Amino acid sequence: MRKSCRKTGFTIIELVGSLSVCFLLVLTCGVLLRMSGEQKRSIARSYEWQREAQLIHEVLKEDLISAHGRHWHEGNGEEDCEVGWFSLKSRQAQSASKCVGNLCAVGYRLVDQQLGGGRVQRNLLRQQLDSAEVFEAIMADDRESLWQVGPEAEALAQGVLLFELWPLLRDDSQSWQPWYSVLSAMPEAVELRLVLASPELQERLKTSEDWDAARWDMNQLGGDEIHELRSLIVIGQHAR
Repeated sequence: MRKSCRKTGFTIIELVGSLSVCFLLVLTCGVLLRMSGEQKRSIARSYEWQREAQLIHEVLKEDLISAHGRHWHEGNGEEDCEVGWFSLKSRQAQSASKCVGNLCAVGYRLVDQQLGGGRVQRNLLRQQLDSAEVFEAIMADDRESLWQVGPEAEALAQGVLLFELWPLLRDDSQSWQPWYSVLSAMPEAVELRLVLASPELQERLKTSEDWDAARWDMNQLGGDEIHELRSLIVIGQHAR
């Protein structure tokens, strides 16, 4: 009796089908890995933003809680984004060569600073003048110089689309209302609004006009492009 024999191996159709399945599996794994990597980067970026915003909030809160005196300075015009006040600081919080007491002056300002290649970055600057400098300015009757935050001041935050401090005052019903200098020399609290731009968004903003346009079009930006912080901070003795 003859034995039947059968050739072993794969047909072209079977081979193509197997390769197609393997290709789909590799493609699916690649997509999942890329999505996982993007998600991790998004989480890490969100964490960095939150940490930076929290740092700004804590520094600002410390300056406002230690606010002293009856002078609140605001820059002239919306484009200035400048504000300042007197603040009581310990000797440890001052330069040893400029400390003669505890009355200091702090100021904040948004400034467009030049980067390499002609690019512009909008940064939030913080300036602290220690007690000796404050004493000299008061003696010279030159208090306005205390609030002139120059480009050499400390950059508290980089890539800031918006920085606003809205001064507030309690009314008879204990509700917060907008503060005006004609009502009181100092507000009792401020409402902070801070918006930071992502590194990717900062790369696209080349000029001051680009930063202005992005500020006015913030509602059109995605949640992965900006991070916003809002907070109510009570000032000075009102915080106690």
